Amino acid sequence: MRRLSLMLIVALAFSTLSSCTLIRYVDPPPPPGEEPDPKVVDVLVLVDLPRGSANLMAGYAGFMEMFEYGLSEYNIATRQVAVAPLYRRQGDTPPLIFGRPAITSTSGQSEVTPRNDGSNFREPTPDEGDTSEPRPEPDEEPTPGEPQWDDIGGGPGQTFGLAETLLYYIGDEGYRHLDTRTEVPGENLAALGLDLDRATIFDPSGTITDSRAYFKEAADGFVVIYLTGTSRPCAHGDQACQLDGTSPASYFTATDEADLASWLALPGPSGLSPARIFHMPVATAEEVSFDQFAERCLAEPNFPAGALDVMEPSENAYFGPFIDELRAQGGQGYNVDLCQALSSRADRAALTAAAYLQRVLR
Repeated sequence: MRRLSLMLIVALAFSTLSSCTLIRYVDPPPPPGEEPDPKVVDVLVLVDLPRGSANLMAGYAGFMEMFEYGLSEYNIATRQVAVAPLYRRQGDTPPLIFGRPAITSTSGQSEVTPRNDGSNFREPTPDEGDTSEPRPEPDEEPTPGEPQWDDIGGGPGQTFGLAETLLYYIGDEGYRHLDTRTEVPGENLAALGLDLDRATIFDPSGTITDSRAYFKEAADGFVVIYLTGTSRPCAHGDQACQLDGTSPASYFTATDEADLASWLALPGPSGLSPARIFHMPVATAEEVSFDQFAERCLAEPNFPAGALDVMEPSENAYFGPFIDELRAQGGQGYNVDLCQALSSRADRAALTAAAYLQRVLR
């Protein structure tokens, strides 16, 4: 049934689009009776937000939804899912621009109902009635097993779906808030990582006063996803791409005296080793010509050809060497080809990445 649900999501996602690192397939999820132990992860997504890329945003949101379904096939639940710009900044600070309202049951499992618009909110879509459970009053004792809302407030990144939020931030109003840019692919992640123990979801309206950190104490793992359809500004081995005087892979596998990743600060006395942090670039091919790149993309079934107007290969090899070096130094990562992620083989890409993550979390 879950596999059928995933295939239905694929069909729905590509009906809305109309508009290279190769991955290999893996075995399907274990049959009933052999499910892996349940795991919970938090997710931080860094999205490239160039102007004029509206036809990519729905594709990004659709792939994210499919990836979550892929994780569920391997008994992995997502708890917190936040989005930040890959390059854009607010002054010298990269903000969290989206945070999915998390629903957690008293058993600790995330309970999320995806919507066809790419969001994962439990609130009804505009043409539905309000069928959600009422939120308990602060003095109510929750019933064991019932879902509890984690209310993070309002604002475009909090009340919009993911696709709508991304569209907002590639427009004029969004760029007014994201008024600067870094040219180092890992710089925003490095800055955010040290601040996740207190980072909140940015509210452009300025009406939200909630100062609670969005992320929680460490779960079983932490997933970093990079979504980009443009060329990388520098290569992984370039000095221009270094973070604190070292390569990005070395920076993101450095540890403290407790052997926890030193770049990732989460609330409370918690942390994760680099081996429990999963980096997943979903990006265009590197070091190929545009003609080669376009040919590969168009060979993917149901790839939206119009997306090539705002996509390009990268002359600089960043994510390929980054993942190779990351693994060599004890970290974990997996490259997904963006052309496949936007095609009708996106379900395979999502399941393969989820299978890799499940092995990491064993």
